[in-house]
Amino acid sequence: MDTKLSGGDHAVDSRGIPIRLTGADEIIQRALIRLSVKKGAFAPDPGLGSELYRLAGCKSGDRDRVALGYIKEALVPLPQITVDSAVCTMRTDGALDIKIEAGIENGRYSLEVNNIE
Repeated sequence: MDTKLSGGDHAVDSRGIPIRLTGADEIIQRALIRLSVKKGAFAPDPGLGSELYRLAGCKSGDRDRVALGYIKEALVPLPQITVDSAVCTMRTDGALDIKIEAGIENGRYSLEVNNIE
C-alpha cells in the first residue's frame, strides 16, 4: 500500500487524512515516479529512475523505439506492469511528452510522462 501523491506532496481527503493507493493505482504511481526521475538523481537509490532525459538528443525517427527501451529498463523492478508502446511528442519549448500504453494486472492503461527535458 502507498500514499497518493499530488503536486509533490501527499494528497489528503476532506478530513486531512492521506489517501491510500492499492492495486493498479499504486503500480501506476510507482511507475510514473520511476519514469519521471532522472536515473542516478535520487541519492538513497541511484538505480531509481529512467534515462528518458536522453531522448532530446535522439533522432525523431528513432525516439519512440528508444523511449520504449528506456521505459522498459526503468520498470524492471515492477514486474506487474508490461509496456506495449510509447509515443513521444516534442513540444515547442523543446521538452517531450510521452504517452505509454501498458498492461497492469488484468487491465489496459494509458500513462503519460510530461515535460521530459
